[in-house]
Amino acid sequence: MPKAFLDANVFFAAVASKTGGSYFILELAKKRMTEIVTVAYALSEAERNIQKKLGDRVLATHYENLLAASPVIQSLARAQRMGRPLRGARL
Repeated sequence: MPKAFLDANVFFAAVASKTGGSYFILELAKKRMTEIVTVAYALSEAERNIQKKLGDRVLATHYENLLAASPVIQSLARAQRMGRPLRGARL
């Protein structure tokens, strides 16, 4: 199964628009056609930005997406070793 590493901006875009690639990737993950990999830092940043900019109702949609997509949450150190730099993230 193909894997996709998602950062906070992808989770944000997925709930902001149902016509973009971010939404499509999450839909593929919900159907078990791809596996989502992320880090807790990205989930926290996405949660904060979605709530602040889009509101609680959209944040609930984000949570539903996460439950349905079942992302693999890696440690930040492992993600960085695998070549997935995160801006602003610290060990």
